[in-house]
Amino acid sequence: MSLRVVFAGTPAFSLPTWRALLAADGVEVVGVYTGPERRAGRGRAPRMNAVKEAALAAGAVTVDGAGAVTVTDGAAQKLAAVTDGAARKISPQMSPKIPIFQPESLRDEAAVEALRRLRPDLMVVVAFGLLLPAAALAIPRLGCVNLHASLLPRWRGAAPIARAIEAGDAVSGVSLMQMDAGLDTGPVLAAARVGIGAHDTAGDLHDKLAEQAARLLAENLRPLAAGELTATPQDQARACHAPKLTKAEAQLDWRRNAVALERQVRAFQPWPVAFAEVGGVGGLRLRALRAAVGAAPAGARRGEIVAANADGIVIAAGRGALTLTVVQRPGGRAMTAGDFLNGAKITVGMRCAVAADGAAGDAKTATGDTAETVVAETVAAESPTTP
Repeated sequence: MSLRVVFAGTPAFSLPTWRALLAADGVEVVGVYTGPERRAGRGRAPRMNAVKEAALAAGAVTVDGAGAVTVTDGAAQKLAAVTDGAARKISPQMSPKIPIFQPESLRDEAAVEALRRLRPDLMVVVAFGLLLPAAALAIPRLGCVNLHASLLPRWRGAAPIARAIEAGDAVSGVSLMQMDAGLDTGPVLAAARVGIGAHDTAGDLHDKLAEQAARLLAENLRPLAAGELTATPQDQARACHAPKLTKAEAQLDWRRNAVALERQVRAFQPWPVAFAEVGGVGGLRLRALRAAVGAAPAGARRGEIVAANADGIVIAAGRGALTLTVVQRPGGRAMTAGDFLNGAKITVGMRCAVAADGAAGDAKTATGDTAETVVAETVAAESPTTP
């Protein structure tokens, strides 16, 4: 097997697959596409993404096109000192002149022509962040394949990991998909299932699926190159969408049942992190990092703190109660609820803001669940329930 491969990915989720490609026999990575630098942090300074860091660490890299920048061997070595050592170990697999492209879009002719000049046999896409137009999809001899963090057609879109946990799915997985012009709509070439543990956060599942994506590609590269994989069309009737997470969703809505709230806590870790406003709207914003489901005493009002001790802060919900066991003030360190209570004035009988008390309530339905969650839980009845 001899394959010229272009890799397209941006965040840390892409890295295991990137490393698998570099280590694969008969594969020559001839180009890297990744997202442009974005401003982040309190200083809003441009921040290099994970894939670009790893590519630079793997050898001297030329970034060509408008505003060309050549990264020297010395610069790459400095970057390597603060990036993943595993990438440095496999650097012999990578040409020292491999180009990195960071387009804002692939829809203009210049960007398409740059891809065409690489003469790829295959393009492997993992959490790239840009849609590929038909002109780009048609360039590689074997087309473009995407490793998507769900069992398609379930959870198409930007946040399949968090939405699977939020909906209470017992199993997730990775799909190797032949890309078409739609959003995660192409036929599936191969898939692998990954169970979701009862205590898994989105961060935990992210790491499991990232490693599984690399294994799935490694197992299927040779049959893909030989034309031995069967492309199975997705059942459009079973499709559901996984919209991007927003900070506006992070406030816990105490009208909802405690089971749904506990799933939200896990789904929103590590970002945007679910929170409660203790003392009402504008009160203490308490981030919920770990939580458990329990019972609420008769007569407890939604959002009322019914217990606060070393075991946790127990808050009545629409059905049941949610016990916050690990919490954090914004900008503070994570700590057990018991430790937090040693220095916080939180007492039984205080209330947390219910979403309807503030702007967040506008997006809720009369059932106490978000409209998206209602859809998700309806579809969940059709999803696999065991790994």
